[in-house]
Amino acid sequence: MKRVVILNDLKESDIRPDLGYSRYKELLAENIRRYFLAQDCLLEVACPGCGATTVCRHFLAMGLRYCVCGECGSWYVSPRPSQEKINTFHRESTACKFWRADLVEKTAALRSEEIFSYRVQWIAGLVEEFCPEASVLVDRGSRYPSLLTQLIRQKLFSKIALLFPECFEQEAFLPREADILRDQCPQAYADVFVAFEQIERCFDPGAIIREAAQVCKPGGIFVLTTTTSSGFEYKVLADQSPNLIPFDRLNLLSFEALLGLLNKGGFRVVEASTPGRLDVEMVKKTMEKLPASSGYDLWKYIFNYRSPEALHSLQEFLQQFQLSSHVRIAAVKEQGSYEQSR
Repeated sequence: MKRVVILNDLKESDIRPDLGYSRYKELLAENIRRYFLAQDCLLEVACPGCGATTVCRHFLAMGLRYCVCGECGSWYVSPRPSQEKINTFHRESTACKFWRADLVEKTAALRSEEIFSYRVQWIAGLVEEFCPEASVLVDRGSRYPSLLTQLIRQKLFSKIALLFPECFEQEAFLPREADILRDQCPQAYADVFVAFEQIERCFDPGAIIREAAQVCKPGGIFVLTTTTSSGFEYKVLADQSPNLIPFDRLNLLSFEALLGLLNKGGFRVVEASTPGRLDVEMVKKTMEKLPASSGYDLWKYIFNYRSPEALHSLQEFLQQFQLSSHVRIAAVKEQGSYEQSR
């Protein structure tokens, strides 16, 4: 199984400007109270990573309860809103509208250069290695028109289709060449099925894997990115992590749970990497704000007394040994896997 390391640095403020991100979190907390905490509309769920109901501990974030699975180590919000209410929240809440109008627009150029270009290169490499005759790509939950524009410019595919797109106000910027599938999930249609930041934002991560199994042709590639509870940021900071944000992080599946769901869904994992570039910076910045009595002595010592080169090497170590919080996975659909997983 392949692993990838990305060596160039990236700062959190490049993709999440401090003032805008703080305002987004304020709006999100207000919206969660109004949409959900003031109403009796939340549903208890078992662990979305393994189905277990054993919870070894839990904590609150913005009024919602995060459970830590006692079996696979995944973190997940329970009780939680239904998928229909999640969709409405993403479409209509002032927090999500602010994210799209302010943060996405201000960081569009940097995201295109530092994030989307890597994704396009990644997809191109996977197609060349595993599916050289690929002609159709399906992007599930499309959120970034500029990523699609880059894909179209590469001329890797004769057709690009958007399944349940989430661009909302930005739909006018979607490439005209892309087909939009709002109500249907076609069978054996795509050579490549991508789901960027979808696993962590949905009611049931297993449903996305089942969609991928249905839409992919046998031998097709399922490409996903998500955030994992197994990463350095969450293992060190736990509930102090500044990125533990409901609706962006409803599901933080453990690395092992993710691989297990894909295997169960009829996919053979060909790459499982954690090429995150922000873990060390996030932990360092958070600890600088915590009181002296909060513990973390080892990490505080390293951050205070070791060089920037040492911290860069630490981030590289996290990538190399699958310990960053950002995950990217590519998996090939096995013959007959959709029928087996139903």
